[in-house]
Amino acid sequence: MPILNNPIDLRYDGKTQSQLVVSEGRAPAEKYLPSEAENADVKFHYAFGPENNTEVVIPKGKIVAAAGLEYDVVTEKYIPRIKICDEDDIPMGVNHHNVYQRKRDRFSGNAPTIITRDYVRVPLFVNADGATAAAAAAAIEFGAMWAAADPSDKADVASAVYGQYVVSDANGNFCVPETLADAIAAGLVVGQVLGLELDIPPAGYLQYFTEMNQAELAELIKQSREVPSPGRTVGSDLDVDTFPQGTGYLKSPEDLAWILKDFRQGIPFLTDGYFKARTDVTIATLKTAGEYNAEVTDVRPMGNVTVDATTGAVTVTDPVGAALFIKLKNKLATTTVPEGGVVGDYPELGGQLDKLTITVGGAPVSADNYAIDLHNNMIVLYFTSAVAGAAVAITTTVLKNQIPGIPTGWDFPGCFGEARILLQR
Repeated sequence: MPILNNPIDLRYDGKTQSQLVVSEGRAPAEKYLPSEAENADVKFHYAFGPENNTEVVIPKGKIVAAAGLEYDVVTEKYIPRIKICDEDDIPMGVNHHNVYQRKRDRFSGNAPTIITRDYVRVPLFVNADGATAAAAAAAIEFGAMWAAADPSDKADVASAVYGQYVVSDANGNFCVPETLADAIAAGLVVGQVLGLELDIPPAGYLQYFTEMNQAELAELIKQSREVPSPGRTVGSDLDVDTFPQGTGYLKSPEDLAWILKDFRQGIPFLTDGYFKARTDVTIATLKTAGEYNAEVTDVRPMGNVTVDATTGAVTVTDPVGAALFIKLKNKLATTTVPEGGVVGDYPELGGQLDKLTITVGGAPVSADNYAIDLHNNMIVLYFTSAVAGAAVAITTTVLKNQIPGIPTGWDFPGCFGEARILLQR
């Protein structure tokens, strides 16, 4: 068969273009990475992160902004970068989940997802001083909202927050702008507060939290130590095994478990309101006449120890068998972090470990010479030398107004409830 000449037709008739919609706008389908500066700034280590990924660089709930294009060594491409928004940046939206530090290893880090039109919930921090509220919101590291209002007046809080448009502060948290018109003109508005929950715990939440059972409480107490005896003293009518608290001394973990049920309600550290209740207090006097110090309910000596009823000055004539039992009004907080842990890796602690320091006459007391009695919520102070009319001062962390049933996301110092925000980017 002959080969016929059949040239390719190169005539151009135009082309079509139908690739318009990339994705829905509520979470744009775009690959983002944290900026190099943000990626180098680890905010805290999150123990519940994926394997090999615990270094959080952009926490969940933070408002984020564009940080330009930067070269990515993994893909060898220029990738759009984001950072935590400040008060002058134009917000892009809110970071959906914790973003972990990205390294050269392809299995490190994760990609951010920016949400723009969801209805989100964040803890709300309120204080009459706006700077104090902002600092409390920043301390938890995760996304939050703060407002300047009277925390004792729910109507004032609602007036300051409910229905308000919100912008980013210097830490990527939600706040009400000083001048709404200026914020709108500058494109800074990120959403509107459409809901508030100011009851702690919220209505209906208690049905979801459970108490520890008896066996679990007993196991918890087995980890605590018995208070050492100061020893017998001549002329003392107190038995070496008996605290000067009457006949109610508890001798078994099972007995103590019943007492602690009122303290350890809810899931410990999750729904028991522990971190919101943590408060540092200072006890400067142990006077026994009239009213005790506001933090002390009972002071009882053992051995050759006397406490001045008016001034609280302590005198010890013979340190053998001498001890002082100080019963506190509020429960002692004795939280510790794992060995080698850093307090900054636990945002719920607000940068502060639980503390207990004791001085006698201004001199610090060694930890070997005091004990914590969780059975009776007491501090037991032992003496190794004579004391002549010295003041005993104690600084410690206690749990004030502990409220079981607080949702985990609200259990932070200064948290007043929850703000629910419709994002509008």
